[in-house]
Amino acid sequence: MGLKDKLIRQLGDTAPHKKEPVETPKPVATSLPDSAPVTSSNAASEKRAILADLQKKLQKIAPTVIGTEPFCFTINEPLDPPQEREPKNSKSAVFDPESLPGAHVENSAAGEVFYVDSFYDLPYLHGDILLTSSSAALNELTANIACFAKDLSGALFFDLETTGLAGGTGTLPFMIGAGRLTGNSFQIRQYFVRTPAGEAAMLAHFMAFLGSSSLVSFNGKTFDLPLLISRLILNRLAGDLENRPHLDLIHLSRRLWRTRLKECNLKRLEECVMGINRSDDVDGGEVPQIYFDYLHGRPAPLMERVFYHNKIDILTLLALTTAIARQIRAAAAGQAQAEDLYSYGRHLCKEGAPEEAAAIFAMAADKRFKDHDVMLSNLTELAFCVKRLKGRPAAICHWQRLLELAPGNHLAMLEICKYLEHDLADYKAALIMAEKYASLPLSHDEREAISHRIQRLNDKLSGI
Repeated sequence: MGLKDKLIRQLGDTAPHKKEPVETPKPVATSLPDSAPVTSSNAASEKRAILADLQKKLQKIAPTVIGTEPFCFTINEPLDPPQEREPKNSKSAVFDPESLPGAHVENSAAGEVFYVDSFYDLPYLHGDILLTSSSAALNELTANIACFAKDLSGALFFDLETTGLAGGTGTLPFMIGAGRLTGNSFQIRQYFVRTPAGEAAMLAHFMAFLGSSSLVSFNGKTFDLPLLISRLILNRLAGDLENRPHLDLIHLSRRLWRTRLKECNLKRLEECVMGINRSDDVDGGEVPQIYFDYLHGRPAPLMERVFYHNKIDILTLLALTTAIARQIRAAAAGQAQAEDLYSYGRHLCKEGAPEEAAAIFAMAADKRFKDHDVMLSNLTELAFCVKRLKGRPAAICHWQRLLELAPGNHLAMLEICKYLEHDLADYKAALIMAEKYASLPLSHDEREAISHRIQRLNDKLSGI
């Protein structure tokens, strides 16, 4: 018995060799009226249902047929019309870096190097900051931030664009922006890795361009510099980046403006300190994906804006350094806002200049603060500076003023209590102040300390 006969018998056909007309299946009842014609889509649905039922029956009997593979029917459905897509390597869509003004391609021992040079004639107004000639600008930077002990002569301002913010060996710095003052202009050179294989050549060329210059960056000590050092090591290139002077502007910016601005990222400083409003810029978080699109030959129309984004970052570094010098000069003369004077005074304290800090805090105390808590903090810092310089009696007037403005201030009450006990030997007044202090919400250590003080004052009053 052949395979065909077995199949027919399994299907229940008693006359396998006789072709009999197949009964047309009855149409499935629908909500259409009786007079409605059966459409082609209904016929197709019925056909698919019949084929599916036949397929199930054949699959049940297939294992009984020795030496044959299970049956499998495929029902072909009409395909959707093909979608028109933009060609992957469309010349009009793929970014060509060589089309940028100032583009250069050099062949070096390490390979091909691509970079773009831009020059800004000085003086140049960037936001509200006037960038002046090289000699004047360097004098402005070095003379007014000498307290930072940084030599900025011939400094190189640099910033990286990378494939991610995680750092480590998996992050590629595909663009290095570097700017320096040259004569009466500010030169910005932007190295660009057109393929990852060109990284070593780019790094070697950048190190030669850097020479022995000091470095200026924004958050470079935390991110940019460690990344550059690791990439130099991975590419077996020599470099002494960690040993040269490096001014990281983010730390100075936070010291000078964080009290007033709360946040000191570059965008916030541009808007609130330098009067810079970027237009047609890309968001920093989008930069890695834009570069990946470029690498894979996909349309990357925003790649040119990445060059613009990096170039403005470098210009802003020079402007921010000038703004810091200007702010220090204004604060030293008492011409800054009260919150900024307080910030500058704290900076001087950290730099080990308590006399200058006390003078700044005193000038701030005569100004109007927008934040009441900052005003109280300024008085506290002033009192501690005066106490350190001239002793407790000289600072008592500041503690008394602080207590008037903030009744129940712990520090003021404790310092006044010490003054009454140790400098005036007025034990009764000191005891009253100590008991008032003890009635406030205190930590365990504070309560234990004031209890000892009260016991000592009671002993002194009792003549013990």
